[in-house]
Amino acid sequence: GEPEEGQVRLAGGPHRCAGRIEVFHAGRWGTVCDDAWDLADAQVSCRQVRCGPALWAPGAAQFGRGSGVIWLDETECAGTETHLAQCPARTWGRNDCYHGEDAGAVCADSLEPEPPHLRLAGGGHRCQGRVELLHLGRWAGVCGHTWGPREAQVVCRYLGCGTPLAAPPGESPGDAPEGAPEGAPGQVWLEQVSCEGTERNLSQCRAGPWREHTCAQGGVANVTCSGNSPSPVTPLTCIPPSPAQVTAPHLYPPHLYPLTCIHSPVSPLTCNPPLTSSGSALATPPQVRLADGPHRCAGRVEVSHLGRWGTVCDDTWGFAAAAVVCRYLGCGHVIAAPPRARFGPGSGPVWLDGLTCTGEEAAPSECRHKGWGVHTCEHSEDAGVVCAGERGHVRQVQAWLT
Repeated sequence: GEPEEGQVRLAGGPHRCAGRIEVFHAGRWGTVCDDAWDLADAQVSCRQVRCGPALWAPGAAQFGRGSGVIWLDETECAGTETHLAQCPARTWGRNDCYHGEDAGAVCADSLEPEPPHLRLAGGGHRCQGRVELLHLGRWAGVCGHTWGPREAQVVCRYLGCGTPLAAPPGESPGDAPEGAPEGAPGQVWLEQVSCEGTERNLSQCRAGPWREHTCAQGGVANVTCSGNSPSPVTPLTCIPPSPAQVTAPHLYPPHLYPLTCIHSPVSPLTCNPPLTSSGSALATPPQVRLADGPHRCAGRVEVSHLGRWGTVCDDTWGFAAAAVVCRYLGCGHVIAAPPRARFGPGSGPVWLDGLTCTGEEAAPSECRHKGWGVHTCEHSEDAGVVCAGERGHVRQVQAWLT
């Protein structure tokens, strides 16, 4: 039905309990400016949408810019009001704001992890095995005769497991991965699954009707992703150039000069891996961790590069980039993306600045950025993230975000 006067909704977020504040007035939805916006204002909004206590009150269009009218500005709630419209504020529609200042809220009900409905079973680690879906309370597989790299890409990205690894020669997607138990269950929920590779979840791909049956051909689908698996070590012979050979050498310290590497008789390639004492390099997957938070799924974002841990600057840091980090770490969906060293300043290099993600990337290293080690930031600008994967006590999380 028609929204009620003063009704509030959270838009543009990952779920109904986090998003941009929008309020219904005079028959139109509009946004709220972040001038004077704080946790008390978010508390009223979270209560109004029945999402529990407020955890975070981000401004600066953290959940994207709204459109149309900006209804409220300089909102100053005590935190006890039942509706946002009861809070002192400027007259409806009077403001000196633009949509880049739209206010948002993240509420405590966001801490409920999404129910697991996709897993890889029977493999050597959580990122390898038989593709299984939870439906009607039971786990069953997916037929493998139409399964391919695009479908595997969707599964690996959704599980925060990196990218799919190619099956060994002679193996098909329906073959069980090495280490899977003999006699793996053959019951399946879906067949004829077909993905573009960009879907957020396997349920968004085209497929036959849901029904429990066995596969007529091709066996069940299996996937091995790059995450949580031993990475093949590629020995490389690398030669650092002289400063005269580097474009704009004043922008890069010598340890960041690109290296000319040869790993086979073919032509050289340009790379930037850590050198060993012997002058060779090892190709390793990007490493990410969350430091100094209340649990492993919350903290300051740190990445390892050239053998050293460093931080990420909060310039352009937002929910999309935080979502990539949470998914990459297998920590569920993002709850908050606090800037300004909310989990304390880090140390060492600031490795990434200007990080811009779509939210679909498999790893933070796939997002656009200025270049490793290129930044104009201090550690007081270190980016942080809170993910839903490991639920902490609401008061504990609030303490970190306030």
